Amino acid sequence: REAARFADRNTVVSDSVRVKARRIIVATGSRAFVPPIPGLADVPYLINETIFSMPALPSHLVVLGGGPIGLELAQAFSRLGAKVTVIEMDRALARADAAHAALAVDALRSEGVTILEHHKAVRVSGGIGAVAVHALGPKGETSVQGSHLLVALGRRAVLDGLDLDKGGVDHSPGGITVGDNLRSKSNPRVWALGDAAGREQFTHVAGWHASVFIRRAFFKQASTAASLPVPAVTYTSPEIAQIGLTEAEARTKYGDGVKTSAFPFHDNDRAIAEGKTAGEAKLVLHKGKLIGASIAGDGAGDILQLVSVAMSNGLKLTALTNFISPYPTRAEVVKRAASAYFTPSVFGKPARTLVGILQRIP
Repeated sequence: REAARFADRNTVVSDSVRVKARRIIVATGSRAFVPPIPGLADVPYLINETIFSMPALPSHLVVLGGGPIGLELAQAFSRLGAKVTVIEMDRALARADAAHAALAVDALRSEGVTILEHHKAVRVSGGIGAVAVHALGPKGETSVQGSHLLVALGRRAVLDGLDLDKGGVDHSPGGITVGDNLRSKSNPRVWALGDAAGREQFTHVAGWHASVFIRRAFFKQASTAASLPVPAVTYTSPEIAQIGLTEAEARTKYGDGVKTSAFPFHDNDRAIAEGKTAGEAKLVLHKGKLIGASIAGDGAGDILQLVSVAMSNGLKLTALTNFISPYPTRAEVVKRAASAYFTPSVFGKPARTLVGILQRIP
């Protein structure tokens, strides 16, 4: 348990150890990104790792960033009784399906959270117990006064102090420069796993990276970091779960050839029985192939795993219809969304004609 650094291309040292290795793994994780906003360095602020150590509930928590971490913590502290304001320079949950992100944003607003979208923080001032964020929005500059400030503007790989240059390891602020095999492009002895690899920053992705390393290094398999689609879940209420391309991303890439098929929770009997009917399951398809999905609603992250299995194993869309779903369950929305895609084919005029012909056969 010591700080390690490169001595040369195949040697790592610490205060008491010098190790020469055939393979060197960098798995140093990431820390909260704190941007150079004027005044921010001079005021007390919290990040997702320190906010849980507060001795008392903040009276007014100002959150910089309307991404997953920002909205998850905003909703949590609002429900604990704090006044909460979120400041986001883009739209909140910008990487999620726009309609599904709006469900989460509307839910937070209905619970009393103030969310200022398209507001860029340009200056921070104040001190302990009284922090002000000055933001430039569509109607000019506004100032938000709060008791505490949470910075939730993403994360950056932890690479400082590693002496990567001595190890001949190319890198950028985002992480070590690696290929899909997770090996350094400049020093093949070095592998970067998890957030240090500069890819998706999720705990489950780090676990997958470890699997890729073991398969490639010890069993000579061809697994890559890009072998499987990566699911992501925002744990607000309702949850927003996403895998593959969003509808907007798919249309940008494939144009008018993209189709979607959806099924709402308000038509799902389990959701109706529980009184939690907001949201839907949406499948994104190109030429009949499943290329993405977004689910908004209670338990969306668990339900998404049906789609994850299908996409990761190259299953056809019919695989999501050709199984018996126990009734009543929320996951049934995936089967119903997949079935809805085939509705025109099953109940259209050609199908009716075919059935008519077949019925004439004794």
